[in-house]
Amino acid sequence: MIRLAVSGPNQVRFDRDVNLVLGRTLLRHPSVYQAVNGERRPIAARFRKRHSHEVEFEIARYDRARPLVIDPVLAYPSLLGAGSPTDATSIYGVASDSAGNAYVTGFTPATDFPARNALQPNYGGDNADAFVAKISADGSTLLYSTFLGGNNTDQGNSIAVDSTDAVW
Repeated sequence: MIRLAVSGPNQVRFDRDVNLVLGRTLLRHPSVYQAVNGERRPIAARFRKRHSHEVEFEIARYDRARPLVIDPVLAYPSLLGAGSPTDATSIYGVASDSAGNAYVTGFTPATDFPARNALQPNYGGDNADAFVAKISADGSTLLYSTFLGGNNTDQGNSIAVDSTDAVW
Protein backbone atom coordinates (compact mmCIF):
# COMPACT_ATOMS: atom_id res chain seq x y z
CA MET A 1 0.00 0.00 0.00
CA ILE A 2 3.02 2.30 0.34
CA ARG A 3 4.61 3.46 -2.89
CA LEU A 4 7.44 5.85 -3.70
CA ALA A 5 7.28 7.95 -6.85
CA VAL A 6 10.51 9.21 -8.38
CA SER A 7 10.26 12.44 -10.37
CA GLY A 8 12.74 13.96 -12.75
CA PRO A 9 15.16 12.21 -15.07
CA ASN A 10 16.09 9.49 -12.57
CA GLN A 11 14.30 6.27 -13.26
CA VAL A 12 13.91 3.54 -10.69
CA ARG A 13 16.94 1.27 -10.69
CA PHE A 14 18.51 -1.16 -8.23
CA ASP A 15 22.02 -2.26 -7.40
CA ARG A 16 22.97 -5.94 -7.27
CA ASP A 17 21.73 -6.17 -3.65
CA VAL A 18 18.31 -4.75 -4.71
CA ASN A 19 18.91 -1.45 -2.91
CA LEU A 20 17.17 1.50 -4.58
CA VAL A 21 19.57 3.82 -6.44
CA LEU A 22 18.41 7.42 -6.99
CA GLY A 23 21.12 9.35 -8.80
CA ARG A 24 24.10 9.32 -6.40
CA THR A 25 21.94 8.44 -3.39
CA LEU A 26 21.35 4.90 -2.19
CA LEU A 27 18.20 3.88 -0.32
CA ARG A 28 19.00 0.54 1.30
CA HIS A 29 16.43 -2.09 2.17
CA PRO A 30 14.11 -0.62 4.77
CA SER A 31 14.40 -1.71 8.36
CA VAL A 32 10.93 -3.10 9.09
CA TYR A 33 9.82 -4.34 12.49
CA GLN A 34 7.04 -4.64 15.04
CA ALA A 35 7.36 -4.00 18.76
CA VAL A 36 6.27 -7.04 20.75
CA ASN A 37 6.61 -7.00 24.54
CA GLY A 38 9.15 -4.19 24.30
CA GLU A 39 11.33 -5.97 21.73
CA ARG A 40 11.77 -5.24 18.05
CA ARG A 41 10.77 -8.19 15.90
CA PRO A 42 12.28 -7.80 12.42
CA ILE A 43 10.06 -8.34 9.37
CA ALA A 44 11.66 -9.19 6.02
CA ALA A 45 11.16 -6.45 3.44
CA ARG A 46 12.52 -5.26 0.12
CA PHE A 47 11.78 -2.83 -2.68
CA ARG A 48 9.88 -3.90 -5.77
CA LYS A 49 9.67 -1.92 -8.99
CA ARG A 50 6.12 -1.11 -10.15
CA HIS A 51 6.90 1.25 -13.06
CA SER A 52 9.89 3.17 -14.42
CA HIS A 53 9.27 5.91 -11.81
CA GLU A 54 7.58 4.02 -8.97
CA VAL A 55 8.55 1.45 -6.34
CA GLU A 56 6.67 -0.21 -3.51
CA PHE A 57 7.58 -2.22 -0.44
CA GLU A 58 7.27 -5.97 -0.49
CA ILE A 59 6.83 -7.01 3.15
CA ALA A 60 6.73 -10.53 4.59
CA ARG A 61 3.84 -11.66 6.77
CA TYR A 62 3.33 -9.69 9.96
CA ASP A 63 0.77 -9.24 12.73
CA ARG A 64 -1.76 -6.78 11.27
CA ALA A 65 -3.15 -6.12 14.77
CA ARG A 66 0.13 -4.40 15.74
CA PRO A 67 1.73 -1.24 14.31
CA LEU A 68 4.29 -1.88 11.60
CA VAL A 69 7.39 0.36 11.58
CA ILE A 70 9.20 1.03 8.30
CA ASP A 71 12.49 2.90 8.79
CA PRO A 72 14.28 4.00 5.63
CA VAL A 73 18.03 3.48 5.44
CA LEU A 74 19.69 6.23 3.38
CA ALA A 75 23.33 6.14 2.31
CA TYR A 76 25.19 9.12 0.86
CA PRO A 77 28.37 8.91 -1.18
CA SER A 78 30.21 11.17 1.26
CA LEU A 79 32.05 11.14 4.54
CA LEU A 80 31.41 13.35 7.53
CA GLY A 81 34.11 13.00 10.12
CA ALA A 82 37.80 13.43 10.57
CA GLY A 83 41.07 12.04 9.34
CA SER A 84 41.96 10.00 12.42
CA PRO A 85 40.21 6.62 12.88
CA THR A 86 40.37 7.10 16.66
CA ASP A 87 38.35 10.34 16.44
CA ALA A 88 35.00 8.68 15.74
CA THR A 89 32.21 11.13 14.94
CA SER A 90 28.76 10.00 16.10
CA ILE A 91 25.48 11.12 14.52
CA TYR A 92 22.39 11.14 16.76
CA GLY A 93 19.90 13.22 14.81
CA VAL A 94 18.93 13.59 11.15
CA ALA A 95 16.31 15.83 9.54
CA SER A 96 15.59 17.18 6.06
CA ASP A 97 14.26 20.42 4.63
CA SER A 98 11.76 21.06 1.84
CA ALA A 99 14.51 20.74 -0.80
CA GLY A 100 15.70 17.36 0.51
CA ASN A 101 18.92 18.65 2.09
CA ALA A 102 19.96 16.63 5.13
CA TYR A 103 20.81 18.12 8.53
CA VAL A 104 22.75 16.03 11.02
CA THR A 105 23.87 16.54 14.59
CA GLY A 106 25.88 14.54 17.08
CA PHE A 107 29.31 14.86 18.58
CA THR A 108 32.91 14.62 17.52
CA PRO A 109 36.22 14.50 19.40
CA ALA A 110 38.01 15.42 16.17
CA THR A 111 39.79 18.75 16.13
CA ASP A 112 40.10 18.38 12.33
CA PHE A 113 36.33 17.91 11.80
CA PRO A 114 35.48 19.67 8.51
CA ALA A 115 34.06 23.05 9.60
CA ARG A 116 32.60 24.82 6.58
CA ASN A 117 30.77 28.18 6.58
CA ALA A 118 30.88 27.70 10.34
CA LEU A 119 29.35 29.77 13.13
CA GLN A 120 31.99 28.21 15.45
CA PRO A 121 34.90 27.02 13.28
CA ASN A 122 37.15 25.84 16.13
CA TYR A 123 36.89 22.90 18.49
CA GLY A 124 35.72 24.02 21.96
CA GLY A 125 37.61 21.51 24.07
CA ASP A 126 37.35 18.57 26.49
CA ASN A 127 36.25 15.13 25.17
CA ALA A 128 33.88 16.16 22.36
CA ASP A 129 31.94 19.00 20.80
CA ALA A 130 28.45 18.94 19.38
CA PHE A 131 28.14 19.78 15.69
CA VAL A 132 25.48 20.64 13.12
CA ALA A 133 26.00 19.98 9.43
CA LYS A 134 23.93 20.54 6.29
CA ILE A 135 24.48 18.19 3.35
CA SER A 136 23.06 18.71 -0.14
CA ALA A 137 20.11 16.56 -1.19
CA ASP A 138 22.29 14.33 -3.37
CA GLY A 139 24.88 13.94 -0.61
CA SER A 140 27.70 15.35 -2.74
CA THR A 141 28.28 18.69 -0.98
CA LEU A 142 28.82 19.67 2.62
CA LEU A 143 26.98 23.01 2.59
CA TYR A 144 27.88 23.96 6.15
CA SER A 145 29.12 22.41 9.34
CA THR A 146 29.92 23.99 12.65
CA PHE A 147 31.11 23.02 16.08
CA LEU A 148 28.75 23.81 18.96
CA GLY A 149 30.67 23.52 22.18
CA GLY A 150 32.45 25.08 25.07
CA ASN A 151 35.09 23.85 27.52
CA ASN A 152 33.17 20.71 28.53
CA THR A 153 31.86 17.72 26.59
CA ASP A 154 28.94 18.70 24.33
CA GLN A 155 26.62 16.52 22.27
CA GLY A 156 23.75 17.10 19.82
CA ASN A 157 20.98 14.55 20.37
CA SER A 158 18.29 15.59 17.91
CA ILE A 159 17.59 18.08 15.15
CA ALA A 160 14.50 19.38 13.37
CA VAL A 161 13.70 21.62 10.43
CA ASP A 162 10.48 23.64 10.42
CA SER A 163 8.26 24.75 7.52
CA THR A 164 10.43 27.85 6.97
CA ASP A 165 13.56 25.63 6.79
CA ALA A 166 14.83 26.97 10.11
CA VAL A 167 16.95 24.42 11.96
CA TRP A 168 16.26 23.59 15.60
